[in-house]
Amino acid sequence: MGTPDQLLTSSVEHLHTAYAVDVIGAIVVTQVAAPAMRAAGSGTIIVTGGGFADHPIPALATLSLGKAALRSAATMLGADLEADGIRVATLTIAGQIVAGTSFDPENIAKRYWEVVHSDGPWQAEFRFTGQ
Repeated sequence: MGTPDQLLTSSVEHLHTAYAVDVIGAIVVTQVAAPAMRAAGSGTIIVTGGGFADHPIPALATLSLGKAALRSAATMLGADLEADGIRVATLTIAGQIVAGTSFDPENIAKRYWEVVHSDGPWQAEFRFTGQ
């Protein structure tokens, strides 16, 4: 017997809540932050993506859908805000965050720092693969 498909067993309320956390929260934060960033002439917004957007798993369907939708939302927000000097991107964490491994939070924090201070061409998605 296989793993239950979360899409078939989740209530509509659970799906709404997951979407609100995964996607709408990022959009609302961007709506709140964008005016100050516009006034400053620049800014950077990075949202945390996950590997389930690339490789969805039925047992983690709401998380998989949320990360895919978050990536799309960030891409659209970036396109909308680019002319205002505001950079938006997803940093996709392609692994399980565990202290003492290559996915240690300290290593991930360093990757965020590198992305924010990147002088190279901006892109809609950056990745952390544990290296």
